[in-house]
Amino acid sequence: MGKRLLFVAVMACGLCLAGFSALAQSPQANSGEAGLPARAVKVWTNDNILLLRSPSDVYLLEKKQKELEEAAKQAAAAEAAARQDESAPSVAVPEVKTVREADDMIAQRQSVLKSQQDFIDQTNQQLANAADESMKSRLNARIETHAKAVTLLQAEITKLQAARDELAKKSSSKSESTSEKPPSSHP
Repeated sequence: MGKRLLFVAVMACGLCLAGFSALAQSPQANSGEAGLPARAVKVWTNDNILLLRSPSDVYLLEKKQKELEEAAKQAAAAEAAARQDESAPSVAVPEVKTVREADDMIAQRQSVLKSQQDFIDQTNQQLANAADESMKSRLNARIETHAKAVTLLQAEITKLQAARDELAKKSSSKSESTSEKPPSSHP
């Protein structure tokens, strides 16, 4: 009887071990058998990520896109203006008739020139403190535009000074010719 009991005990232990090893090898098969559905793996795409954005994220992205578009438009406008300036004729100076009129126009142009140069200096200071790239590109475009205006004003002033010098020579030669004539004496 002892051998029989030992035989039954060994068989029971063998069956238990076989059962445990079967459970350890297929845990998912048992969950499917128990009536629980297997969990599907979620595959994320860019469309899914876009759905997770908050309204503020969407607003900020749209705002940044608009700023980039504006900067591109300004750059294109500045480029078009540069092409027009290159193809534009030289500076046309209004005709002056007197030295005083020329002096007044020169003074007016020099005043405008100074204000343009002051604006460029202020814009350069703002450029040094600018944080984002779109602001820097706008400030650079402004500086370029005003620098072209300064160049044109300097050319106008030079031409006006040359015209004034010519008028001064003409008026001095007229006054000398009238003073060199002897007084006419009537007999």
